[in-house]
Amino acid sequence: MSPLRTLCLTNFSVDSKRVTEWAQCHHIRHLGLDGGAESLQLLTLFTGKMPDMTSLTLRIHHGTSPDITDDLYTRLDKFLQHVNDLPVAAFTAYELSKSILLFLVSRRGPHLRRLRFWQTNFNMRDQDQEQIRCLFNFEELQNLAGVLPRLQRLGIDLRFKGHLPYVILSGVACFPSLEHLELNASFSHGECGINGREPLVNSWLNAAVAEEAFRYVAGEKRSYGRIARIAGSTTVPWSPFEGLDIKVGEWEPCVEGYRKSISLTNPIFLYACRWLACRPGKVDIVRLKCLAQQWPIEDDLYEQALARAGLWDVPKLLSGPGTL
Repeated sequence: MSPLRTLCLTNFSVDSKRVTEWAQCHHIRHLGLDGGAESLQLLTLFTGKMPDMTSLTLRIHHGTSPDITDDLYTRLDKFLQHVNDLPVAAFTAYELSKSILLFLVSRRGPHLRRLRFWQTNFNMRDQDQEQIRCLFNFEELQNLAGVLPRLQRLGIDLRFKGHLPYVILSGVACFPSLEHLELNASFSHGECGINGREPLVNSWLNAAVAEEAFRYVAGEKRSYGRIARIAGSTTVPWSPFEGLDIKVGEWEPCVEGYRKSISLTNPIFLYACRWLACRPGKVDIVRLKCLAQQWPIEDDLYEQALARAGLWDVPKLLSGPGTL
């Protein structure tokens, strides 16, 4: 039997004796933990048992609270100290404080290739949060770009309502190696056109808006790259921007309320933008639906949708969530 490479645990607790019996843990390359504060104990129990881990996914309920943030900081610090000096290439975080992201970046930033930092139901929780366009401002994105020179795929929440958030898109373009961008564009239930109403989301996000966002990021990247080369400040080559995916709805819903999140009353779709190889300068835009089933619970709905459209390699899909 092949050694276990991917381990994802949801709402799972285990005692230390049972963990010591898992002899195959040292082969793990991707670890995913999804649950309440008690899930943090698993980080401690796994410390020193996964020396070759290269991908980590964390979703901790109420993870932005100060108590959980402090506890996670301590446990994650010890956990990473026992991971070999291999590049931790992918990090996905849900419901966590930005201070945790900054901490991980300080430890593994130069090696990160894929970063996804989400808040479930972003901008759908109360009226105050409705006004927030993004969890990061331009300066924060620019600073992250400086310490993540090899980041190829980035995923963040970005609210599309009214005009395009050009300032945020310009900040995203500061990442020199960025090739693909995932934007979670959550809308409130009233804006999604439930009960037969025309979705307001279509007024703010459609194929034309997606193409404009794609071209804007690509153009800003080219501009920043030219400036960096003239100034002689390039540390890595500036990669051309290749793909933008704008996702509507919860493509990575919590286990609690999973069936409600993927119900027909909550539209879940994405716009995928890519350059047309046969026609330079032309953009191919497709709208893809989420084909989630109520059971079993799936955590790779996004990758499945892209794979069905020929935009994600099937071998990557089968290799697990940590694959770039």
